[in-house]
Amino acid sequence: MTDTEVYKAAIDKFGERYQTDKAIEEMGELIQALIKYRQHGNNKYNVDEEMADVEITLEELKIIHKNKKAVARWKKKKIDRLHAILEDQEGLK
Repeated sequence: MTDTEVYKAAIDKFGERYQTDKAIEEMGELIQALIKYRQHGNNKYNVDEEMADVEITLEELKIIHKNKKAVARWKKKKIDRLHAILEDQEGLK
């Protein structure tokens, strides 16, 4: 089974609403892990684990919302904008 097939099977089994709620939960857990890591500087593995969970649930959200291409376009625009900002700041040095 491919990753995409697993994501689709999870959506079919648990439902779109549940998987959306799961994505929200995982994002909250990542926020908590990052805060703890920043404050205490330990348990990086928890950050890694929560990042993986968020990546998985984001892929499920792309399937649920049928917007993988739109997300890719937005991501490209935002990376291009960041690149332009970085180039501009390089010129200021």
